[in-house]
Amino acid sequence: MGVSTEHDPAIGFVVYTKDGETIQVSEKSTLLSSSKQARIDLLAQAVDEISEKTFQQRVQKYVDQVQRSGHFEYAGWRFFPGQQKVVDAKGTPYGIAQTEFLRGFGYLQVVSRSEGGALKFLRKAKDGFTGNVSNAINTIEDTDAFYALLSHYFQLKWS
Repeated sequence: MGVSTEHDPAIGFVVYTKDGETIQVSEKSTLLSSSKQARIDLLAQAVDEISEKTFQQRVQKYVDQVQRSGHFEYAGWRFFPGQQKVVDAKGTPYGIAQTEFLRGFGYLQVVSRSEGGALKFLRKAKDGFTGNVSNAINTIEDTDAFYALLSHYFQLKWS
């Protein structure tokens, strides 16, 4: 779910059904319409309620993966609670203790704690130039479940 500022009210979300269908809903103010804040608030409340009621089911699929194979997969990354590491889509491992997880809107960036100042500068410059965040985990799907799993298995929390 995404929600914009109060100056330009909007909401958008996608629901994935069991049969693989997607339902996409968006509501926003337009140049010719008045604020649709009441409708946007109603949709946000509905999404919150659906998220709350489906939370356990959405978390359980990842817990089942851990019980079966010792890791869960999320957004192309593998998370190994027993080994306290994550592995990106290319197979590069990152130990939890040696890694920073920088939370942004819609992503979690994975950065080595030992990254020096020059490398950090180059990474940020490249990210700024390309408009992409390097080494990022897309957190758009099952966001609440994903962060709950990171907290439970890896003691990772953000304020």
